[in-house]
Amino acid sequence: MVFAKKNESAPLAYGFVEDGNLYKKVKWAFTEEFNYFNDIGRDLVNFAWLDCRVLSEMLELIWGTYVAARLRKEDYDFIASVILTRCSKFFSSNSYHSLYLMSYIDFLLDDRLDLRVLTDICDEDMDVISEIHQAFSLKSGDRAKENVIGIFCRAAETKQQAVAATLESILLQSQSDGRSAIERYYYNEQNDTAFRENWHSDFIVKFGKRAESQDEVVQLTVLQTIDDILRYELVQLLTQNIKYKLCKNCGKLFIPSGRSDSLYCNRIMPGQEKPCNVIGANIAAKKKVNENPALALYRQAYQRLNKRVEYDYMTQEGFNTWKALALEKREQCVSGGLPYDDFKAWIDETSRQR
Repeated sequence: MVFAKKNESAPLAYGFVEDGNLYKKVKWAFTEEFNYFNDIGRDLVNFAWLDCRVLSEMLELIWGTYVAARLRKEDYDFIASVILTRCSKFFSSNSYHSLYLMSYIDFLLDDRLDLRVLTDICDEDMDVISEIHQAFSLKSGDRAKENVIGIFCRAAETKQQAVAATLESILLQSQSDGRSAIERYYYNEQNDTAFRENWHSDFIVKFGKRAESQDEVVQLTVLQTIDDILRYELVQLLTQNIKYKLCKNCGKLFIPSGRSDSLYCNRIMPGQEKPCNVIGANIAAKKKVNENPALALYRQAYQRLNKRVEYDYMTQEGFNTWKALALEKREQCVSGGLPYDDFKAWIDETSRQR
């Protein structure tokens, strides 16, 4: 294909595992060699359910930075440096999102699409790409380069959906059919043609330096495409017996970080501005209050009296005394030891007359 990169036969990355982290060693023409790394499986699981609109926003900002830099100076190294500096925070959010971002930067600078990353391009988008290359030299900052953002986003979203379906099939269904996750993977690979085509793992392994700047030699797994990187991380997730959970807020799989008893993931879900581990507890508490009239009644009275303390209509000591008794009666009501009507009558009597 005329739009494929000349170096597309080179591996997209090299992978290795060390101290519970999975490393993906990568390099583009505009960067020094570097490693993405995170706890084994975390980037893979998070990638499946990250909001793809966030990726679109990051690509748009990279595009805007590219245009602004190009207007200042038409120099490859200068433009690359400006983009990498101003957009650096984007590259640490998720290694898979970052691969799409880096590939788009490469496209802006080199005018060639890297099909090692864009492995899920539909026929319609393929036609668009062909038309773009026929109509434009792509040697200027024309709008065609911005239009390609949609192609990147659709390719990433298609990949996300495939990964999410596979993770649910392997990790969740294994719990219902009695197989371990790795046994479920093996079963699907043996009996499901589509699964085998997408997730069969057959890697080349070699020795190489951990980094160009270091002498330490490690075992490297050759990862030709983003599909290989996804397969590699899935295999490591299964073989290393990594623990996973369902987020109590969004209901999606996640790998706990830090405390193993974490209830919420750290992803920002569609329609939200903060991650589940920030808003999850508040949402659960509000839901609990809304579902139990005794809790709602107590909270209304608490807020009412707390305001009175703020305005010096009630002493802090008086409020604390009321709160201790109110909590005791609330728990009695919730457990069924005190009728709701009696609790409400007490609340009205003690909170509305102060």
